[in-house]
Amino acid sequence: MIDFMAGLEGEISPYIDIEIHDGEPRGEVSLLYHSDNVSHDTRAAEQQLQMQLPLTIGGREWTLLFSDTPEFRSIVMPERRSPLVLLTGGLISALLSMVALLLIKGRVSAESRFRRLFNHAGDGIVVLDRNYRVIDCNIMAPRLLGYRRDELLSMQPLDVVSPSEYERLSRELPVMTTGNAHLAQWTLLKKDGTTLPTEIHASRLDDQHYIAIIRDYSAHRKAERRIHYLTHLYQAMTETNQAIIRMSDEQELFPLVCRIAVELGGMRMAWIGQLNPDTDHIEPKASFGSGLGYLDGLVISTRNDTPQGRGPTSRALRENSPIIINHYMADPSTRPWHDLAREFGWGASGAFPVQRSGNPFAVLNVYHSDVGAFDDEIIALLSELVSDISFALDNFDREIKRQQAAHALAESEARITTIMENVSACIYLKDIEGRYLYANQPVLDLWGVELDDVIGADDSKFLDPETAQNIRTNDSLVLEHGQTVHKEETNIVASTGAVVTYWSTKLPLRRVDGTIYALCGISTDISERKKLETTLRLQAQVFESNRDGIVITNADNRIISVNRAYTQITGYSEIEALGENPSIIASGHHDKTFYEAMWQQIDKHGHWQGELLNRRKNGNTYPQWLSINVVRNAEGRVVQYIGMLTDLSEYKASEERIQFLSNYDPLTRLPNRQLLQDLALHAIASARKTHSPVALMFIDLDRFKLVNETLGHQVGDNLLKQLADRLQQHLDPDFTLCRQGGDDFILLLPDTDAEAAAHTAGSILDIVTRPFLMGDQKLTLTASIGIAQFPEDAADFGELVQSADAALFRAKQSGRNNFQFFTREMHEQASALLHMENELRQALEREELVLHYQPQFDANTGKLTGAEALVRWMHPVRGLVSPAHFIPVAEESGLIIEIGNWVMRKAVCQIALWQNQGLNVVPVAVNLSVVQFRQKSFYQDVVDALKACNLAPSLLELEITEGIAMDDSERTLDLLQDLHELGISLAIDDFGIGYSSLNYLKRFRIDKLKIDQSFVRGLGHDSEDEAIVTAIIGMAKGLGYRTLAEGVETRQQLDYLHNAGCDEIQGYLLGRPIPADEFVKLMQ
Repeated sequence: MIDFMAGLEGEISPYIDIEIHDGEPRGEVSLLYHSDNVSHDTRAAEQQLQMQLPLTIGGREWTLLFSDTPEFRSIVMPERRSPLVLLTGGLISALLSMVALLLIKGRVSAESRFRRLFNHAGDGIVVLDRNYRVIDCNIMAPRLLGYRRDELLSMQPLDVVSPSEYERLSRELPVMTTGNAHLAQWTLLKKDGTTLPTEIHASRLDDQHYIAIIRDYSAHRKAERRIHYLTHLYQAMTETNQAIIRMSDEQELFPLVCRIAVELGGMRMAWIGQLNPDTDHIEPKASFGSGLGYLDGLVISTRNDTPQGRGPTSRALRENSPIIINHYMADPSTRPWHDLAREFGWGASGAFPVQRSGNPFAVLNVYHSDVGAFDDEIIALLSELVSDISFALDNFDREIKRQQAAHALAESEARITTIMENVSACIYLKDIEGRYLYANQPVLDLWGVELDDVIGADDSKFLDPETAQNIRTNDSLVLEHGQTVHKEETNIVASTGAVVTYWSTKLPLRRVDGTIYALCGISTDISERKKLETTLRLQAQVFESNRDGIVITNADNRIISVNRAYTQITGYSEIEALGENPSIIASGHHDKTFYEAMWQQIDKHGHWQGELLNRRKNGNTYPQWLSINVVRNAEGRVVQYIGMLTDLSEYKASEERIQFLSNYDPLTRLPNRQLLQDLALHAIASARKTHSPVALMFIDLDRFKLVNETLGHQVGDNLLKQLADRLQQHLDPDFTLCRQGGDDFILLLPDTDAEAAAHTAGSILDIVTRPFLMGDQKLTLTASIGIAQFPEDAADFGELVQSADAALFRAKQSGRNNFQFFTREMHEQASALLHMENELRQALEREELVLHYQPQFDANTGKLTGAEALVRWMHPVRGLVSPAHFIPVAEESGLIIEIGNWVMRKAVCQIALWQNQGLNVVPVAVNLSVVQFRQKSFYQDVVDALKACNLAPSLLELEITEGIAMDDSERTLDLLQDLHELGISLAIDDFGIGYSSLNYLKRFRIDKLKIDQSFVRGLGHDSEDEAIVTAIIGMAKGLGYRTLAEGVETRQQLDYLHNAGCDEIQGYLLGRPIPADEFVKLMQ
């Protein structure tokens, strides 16, 4: 309006003066706008021309005053002034009316929008008049305070603030009238009498009105209280942890924890209770806070069949977990204590079990005034606090044990030191080399030396050589074998020249891991006792018999003393035996007459000894050698009886065991070869008289060694026992089955001809092949049997054994799982093989074995790529012996291991020699036998060979059979992986003729597949061989392996392999095996 009037005035000023009044003109009080500084009264006094127009718009009355000015009068004639002023006033009035209408319309629209915002605001809004009475409010204001809108209107701040805020309100309210904005937190009083924390922003709206925005501060206040509460809880945990460090037991800790929980944790009351096992009640041990009267006469049971046993405290102890009651008065489990809770103002409680050594030990109970005070975070904090207390209790226990142990150790060390320094016996310590680590004063006095002279020295420094050596030998029993040596008598020449006899006990000192690190010896001077032992019969008899049980009775035959051996033999402790009659160990086996004769002998001769059967405490009887001697005083009256007991149980058992082992196999309990020989000799002697036949079978389990190697010797032993039981059940009772060792059995068949022997052998093969159940798996075996007969095949037992053994060898050669009768041809063959075996052993010693090298070539370029080392035997008489003749003998005799290692070492050193000669060396392949590969030392043997000749592993290739590869054991996997990582190439030899499973190709790190010559031989004319070779090459390429074809002898075979993509060629077509000096030419 003012802007509009200023613009309008700019058009008519300085000709017309304009005033706008609120209602009737009342001077400056009602003036809303004036275009000039000259007042209306002044203009009236100057008799200026004036026009007054009333204007009513939107229910509000205004007055417009128009006056002429000197400038107007100077240019307008008098007769025209009044009409012109009137016209100007009318126009301005009309314009003002239009503008006012537009403004009122806009104001109405703005007020409508404001009212919508006003009523939908999230905070309460009230408008107060100058007397601070509420004249308007939005919807939220009465809702916050619980009043209706009509009730809230006309109320004043004093009607809604909390009484606690009256004094503050009287101070703050006048400040608001100054026009300054006011922002503060106030506690208001709701209609229902409850309080409401708020934040109020109040300011003056205009001269007549104030506005206040009321925001509910409950959530913020609650969050502040929660932060305050959590801060104090964390402080409580800190205080508790600091207290744990300072304190040493729960009597100090528990009261402090209760005080901290109340003063810092914000609890009303806290107490810790422990179980009284006599009453099954949980009794308070510490408490703090308000409402401690609750604990007076408190009854909390641990039994859940009573109301007092179903509360949070007992449940926490039973269940070993926190029990939280967030509405104490509403929870049925706390009903027995509701009256007390109401009296003390508890809204919530928590019971937290305190553990000690992992078990519930006590319960921390805390009470809060607010319902719902325990949320997950607070429960977690209190649980952590209790966990710290549990840790402290365990730490208290550990500290007590540590102090007790330290105290006991200190006392023990003090006692030992006192004893060792004050006893008359010599006490000393020696290290594992026999050097002195310690010696007490009697030792130093004996030799007249100081301690420094003894430490680090051995007995040779103080004793003659013979005595020193004897002591060292005796010491070795302790230091090397861990024995405790008693009753070692040694004559020592003292520094005074006197000979002193010492009786010594020596025992080993061990570390925690059981290893011996020193010897402790106690040597007592028994010189005087030795002089008196002839007169002190009792003492002599005790010491002479101390390894046996000794019992001493009084004249009334009541036991007054027993030694340790007696308690060990009889089972009665010393306390149990004292005061008893020695007859407590009587077995009842001997009658009254026996004991009467024994006592007659004792009374008459003062001595009795003999063997009798007695009974131990556990009821078992045992054989015993008893010697009883009478001890008389100077008057000849009996004062004591001394009995010495020797337990003969082990002796008797040893006798029986020796007798059994001399004739029977301990594993199968079958007769051994010695017993079989005795029986066979008897059977042959009988056969000679009756002209009847005798058969002897050698039974050998085929490949049984694999069972032991793959499944273990325990499985192998169980298998042998099962087999022995089976055969025993099915064989004729007149036959004798014997185990001579390993998996070799011998069957003696008296009065049995060839037909009957063959029938028995067939039955045995059938029995052996039946599956054996070993745990959860079944094993199937086969056997080879050799049969010899008396008198056709032998004249005596020795020849019969040789003939059966030869027949067994033929059975193995015939494919195993069969039986063979002895023939003269077998004997000759066996002799020849034995002769070859002996010559082969000599060949190793005489270095008759040599290596030839067969070259290997690239199938595409023809370039030399490698060689295979092949062993040959240069026999001094027969010349070059083929491996086909001597390798089977080597495998059967076990020489293959030694030969295989020789070949590997020889080949490695030959490659190294060629390399040192500057030749372009190529990798050399060495064949491995299954037996050689399975040796535990195989990997180290390879490494040693390479190191000895200083050869790079990449120049050595090892060829393994499919049999080795199929051994899918962890050792095989690890060993092949280790060889590969070492840098050695690995090849599968004779691929395709072994096992059908190809799974191992995925598992092992193989570099090359060697195609067997049996497939190569048919290339060019056998479609099946061609298909197999093509498949092998394709598979190898798919797996990333190289291929080498063996036995290539024709151009046709070479062309096919080249076209099929084979990588390398080996065979007579390109090169035969040649000695090392000839192979050099190929590398040049």
